[in-house]
Amino acid sequence: MMATLRMSWRVAIRGRSYAGTIETLDGLDPGDPDDDLERLARLLFGLAEELLRRRGRFFPFGGVIWAEGGAEQLVAAPPNQASAKDPGGLLDALVAELRTEAEGGRLRAAGTCVDVRQDPDLGQAIRVDLEDGAGDARVVLIGYERRFPRRFLIAPEPVERPGVRRVFAPRLERGEGPLPG
Repeated sequence: MMATLRMSWRVAIRGRSYAGTIETLDGLDPGDPDDDLERLARLLFGLAEELLRRRGRFFPFGGVIWAEGGAEQLVAAPPNQASAKDPGGLLDALVAELRTEAEGGRLRAAGTCVDVRQDPDLGQAIRVDLEDGAGDARVVLIGYERRFPRRFLIAPEPVERPGVRRVFAPRLERGEGPLPG
């Protein structure tokens, strides 16, 4: 079954609003949980590439596959200059939000996307951390090279590494103790 994956996105940066839609035509079935991480990776990389082309950089953002199968992005835009200097804090807040949704049983898969400036193997890269409720966790990186202020050469092949479960990890595994009550 050929499916068109469509994700709309909107982000506000320093009072200016940017929006767009990412569409990919592929052989993935939106209703198949086995395709969730692949769908999510394509949508997150698509948005990251679009933001690089428009803005030259991006702050951490994420995406989800809801329990009923729909996909959506979540942008963690910096509310002020102070938080713009701490993208790690934005990522932690985003992971905490995703974890809350996962613990409520509302997610099948989740992912975060960050702009990595110094990957040991790739240099500059788009890093997507993916995980699903079934236990799969992986990191996918696509290197890029800045050619002009808003022109980039994106590497043709992604690099995949084992991931760490941060969103769907059980509370005890995270060291948070058992659920109260």
